Amino acid sequence: MPSALVTGATGFVGSHLVDGLLEKGYRVTVTVRRTSRLRWLEGKPIEKLEVDFTREVTLPPCDVFFHVAGVLHAGSWAEYLAGNRDAARRAIQGARAGRFVLVSSLAVAGPGNPVDEASPCRPISLYGRSKWEGEQGVWEERRRVPVTVIRPPVVYGPRDFGLYDMYRTLALGIRPEIGGPKAISIIHVSDLARGIIQAAESGAGANEVFYLANRESWVMTELMRVMERAIGRRAIGIPIPDRVVRFLGGVTEDAARWAGKSLMFGRDKALEMTQRAWVCSAEKSRRVLGWEARRSVDEGMKDAVAWYRSQGLL
Repeated sequence: MPSALVTGATGFVGSHLVDGLLEKGYRVTVTVRRTSRLRWLEGKPIEKLEVDFTREVTLPPCDVFFHVAGVLHAGSWAEYLAGNRDAARRAIQGARAGRFVLVSSLAVAGPGNPVDEASPCRPISLYGRSKWEGEQGVWEERRRVPVTVIRPPVVYGPRDFGLYDMYRTLALGIRPEIGGPKAISIIHVSDLARGIIQAAESGAGANEVFYLANRESWVMTELMRVMERAIGRRAIGIPIPDRVVRFLGGVTEDAARWAGKSLMFGRDKALEMTQRAWVCSAEKSRRVLGWEARRSVDEGMKDAVAWYRSQGLL
C-alpha cells in the first residue's frame, strides 16, 4: 500500500486530494494544526499529525509528499511569504519522500492568453510572487527529493468558497461585469485532484511543472451565464469599470486592516480580477501524463450548485 503525506488537507483542494488518494488505496497521513477545522476529514481512515511549519520540522517517511497548504490572502507581504515561501521550504527540507508535489498557482506565471510551462514567470500580485518564491525554495532541494509542481488556474466545485460570493450574487439576479472581456482557464476540483495524483505517480513527472485545466478557456460573462443556468436564475448584467474594482479593493483592504481583519478581497485580488486574461495551456499534461479534464463546465457547475444547496448556502 503506497503512503502519502498531505498538507492543507482540511481545505478545498486538499480534502478532495485526500478523497482521491483513499480511493486509490493510499495510506494517508495529514498534517493539522491545533486550530484546524476537520469537517471534510471526519470519519475517513487517515492518520493526523500535528505540525507547525513556522519552524523546522522532521516528518515521517512516505512515498509521496503533497504540499497543498498555502495562504490565499494575507494582510502583509511578510504574511504571504511565511505561508507560501517559508512553509514550502520547511516542508521539503523536512520531507523524507520518494516524490515531493507542490501545488502552486497560475498566479506564478502572471496573466496571459495562454501561458504554458515554457513561458517566463511574471507574477503581478503579492500572492503570485510569494508562490513563485515558494517554488524556488522547493526546486533547490530537487536533487535530494524529486519535485513535481502543479499550477492550477481557477478551481471550482463542492467545498469551494472562493467563488461562492459569485454564485450568491448571481442567485440574487445580479451579474457583475468587470471592465472589458476577461478570459480565464478553469478546472473542476475532481479533475485537479486526479491530475495531481497522476503527475505524482508518473516517472515522467519528476522535476517537472504542469498546468492542469480544461481545454477551453472562458470569457467571464459567458461563464457566469453557465452558472446562472446551473442556479436556474437569469441575472441582469451590471458593468463595473476596472478602476472602480481597484478602488474598492483598496478601500476594503484599508477598512479590514483598521478593523483587525483579513478579507479575501483587497488590492491584491482586485489587481488580479482586472487583468484581461488568466489562461493556461494543459497540452504538456495531456502529452506527458496522458491526463485530460473529464468534467465539462456545464456539468461541473451543476455539481457545485447542488453542493451549495445541500449545505443550505443557496
